[in-house]
Amino acid sequence: MKNSDGQTAGTGQALRKRAEEIALAKASRLPEAISLEETQKIIHELRVHQIELEMQNDELHRTQVKLDIERERYFDFYNMAPVGYFTIGEQGLILEANLTAATLLGRKRVELDKQPVSQFILKEDQDIYYQHFKQLFKSGNPQTCELRMVKKDNTVFWALLATTPLQDVNGNFICRIVLSDITGLKKIEEEIKLKNEELVKLNAEKDKFFSIIAHDLRSPLSAFLSLTQVMAEVLPGLPPAEIQNIAVSLRNSASNLFRLLENLLHWSRLQQGLITFKPETIRLRPVVNESMAMSLETAKSKGIELVYGIPDGMQVFADANMLQTVIRNLVSNAVKFTGKGGIITVWAKRAGDNSVEISVRDSGIGMCREIIDNLFRFDLKTSRKGTEGEPSTGIGLLLCREFVEKLGGRIWVESEEGRGSAFYFTIPYNPENDLTNIACANEKEKQIKDITILIVDDDKKSVMPVALEIKKLSKEILKAGTGVEAVAACRNNPDIDLVLMDIEMPEMDGYEAARQIRQFNKNVIIIAQTAFALTGEREKAIAAGCNDYISKPFTQTSLTALLKKYF
Repeated sequence: MKNSDGQTAGTGQALRKRAEEIALAKASRLPEAISLEETQKIIHELRVHQIELEMQNDELHRTQVKLDIERERYFDFYNMAPVGYFTIGEQGLILEANLTAATLLGRKRVELDKQPVSQFILKEDQDIYYQHFKQLFKSGNPQTCELRMVKKDNTVFWALLATTPLQDVNGNFICRIVLSDITGLKKIEEEIKLKNEELVKLNAEKDKFFSIIAHDLRSPLSAFLSLTQVMAEVLPGLPPAEIQNIAVSLRNSASNLFRLLENLLHWSRLQQGLITFKPETIRLRPVVNESMAMSLETAKSKGIELVYGIPDGMQVFADANMLQTVIRNLVSNAVKFTGKGGIITVWAKRAGDNSVEISVRDSGIGMCREIIDNLFRFDLKTSRKGTEGEPSTGIGLLLCREFVEKLGGRIWVESEEGRGSAFYFTIPYNPENDLTNIACANEKEKQIKDITILIVDDDKKSVMPVALEIKKLSKEILKAGTGVEAVAACRNNPDIDLVLMDIEMPEMDGYEAARQIRQFNKNVIIIAQTAFALTGEREKAIAAGCNDYISKPFTQTSLTALLKKYF
């Protein structure tokens, strides 16, 4: 308050000087003779007036102190406000800025003085600023805009400018700008936008999913039911060749239904995040053999030759289930869109980026540019019927893309209408344990036969086709309908080589049966079998004592490919 006190003292001296002048003037007009009583009265009035003036002076001093305190408080509020304040003149130069505004721009207040506000606005957003002021002058009403501003260290932040037109004490046009950092809000808006896009995508996927269930699943099922109705009504009068044709059609319809259901199930679990990812070092060739096995019968019925060139010993680092799903879908699609007498090749080779490139090439109908561009999109329909009317949904390729990316690779396609298609994808290569040039080169394919097999399944209708499929592999087939019977059969027949163990059974399930068998037989091969190879089922089977896992229905070819690992 030093300045304030000095100002008060100076004002007091000036008043005293004026008072003395007035007093002298009045004294010259006083009568020469004044009575004592009048003199005392004048002195009293002067004393009262003096006291009154002192009291007024004290009050003025207190008022001045309060004004100084309020002024300091105003400046504190102005400088420390949670938003920035600018006062700018008609030329757009900053006349005044608070501390928050300077902090937001990463500068000192002196660096803002007489600087144009546009200097601190990102170049790409300066037109927004100019349009903002154009509208302000045009309307004369407060305006707001959002733009990006640049700090001294060149970092960018989103700002909200709220501008109000004013006049100073001289009537000059000025503006007050309130500056707020809305970077956080912009990030939230962007997150909401992304969430909305995800919701749109999920809705599209849901619609596609239900479309597949409603149409693509219904069509092959209707065909399957029609064939069974024909067999039920006219089978006794049909010649053997016609019965054989119907049986082949039933098998093809059932295979299509199974593949579609399996893909739908995988896709559903993938969207729910229920598919675990467990990569490990695996030999590529057995995985390809097992994956191709499911398409061998269909390819044979169409006279399609399947050729593959996988170095025997090449190892990759991948999740076996995901890799099988990718190869199975690509080979299945190739068979579907290749006509009679065609050829499909599956090759693998080392790529230059420490990965393995696998290709599935066919001599089929090929694809136009539009189909290729939209092939891996769920929201657009690119599915077509196969060369013999086989249904197609496109969901298998979506699974391929998801799984290949999960494996750390990429997938792409080359195709031309009428000249076939070639799908390529990459997966990580494992050079440390590569066996490509080690042994096995001259090893003959093992012939699996003359083994004793126990089929464990409570569904007698399921036992018969399994027994027919494995008949050529076995010298003896035993059967058990429950887990309890399976344990007893293994105890009474220690020479059993293979147990095909169903999981869902009364009295004792397959997991518990496997655990009890392992207590007295460590060597028998136990293969768990169930309707769908769900994520987590394989791990549970292995933990219970099973050697491996296969999904039903399976063919002799697919089972043989699996058993070659053990026999």
